[in-house]
Amino acid sequence: YVEAKDNVKFLSTLERHFKNLDSGKLSVMLDTIPSMMESLRMVWIISRHYNRDERMFPLLQLIAKQIADKVEKAVDVSKILGDYPELQAIE
Repeated sequence: YVEAKDNVKFLSTLERHFKNLDSGKLSVMLDTIPSMMESLRMVWIISRHYNRDERMFPLLQLIAKQIADKVEKAVDVSKILGDYPELQAIE
């Protein structure tokens, strides 16, 4: 019970960052990442649950996947690189 309550307290401090990541706007995500990383660092330092790598690593993996998925949806690689035959062969 104490651990769960502690986790809610620390994760709620990150909630606004998670909502910004979920917004899908790359500019918002870009502005969010530095402050989110600083908040994650504070959680890692202060929390009794997230102060170990094996506890923090899965959370960081989820965040990284969320960012990667949003970037993948928002960036049109063919617009950036052009319509190269090599890219078409890969798809």
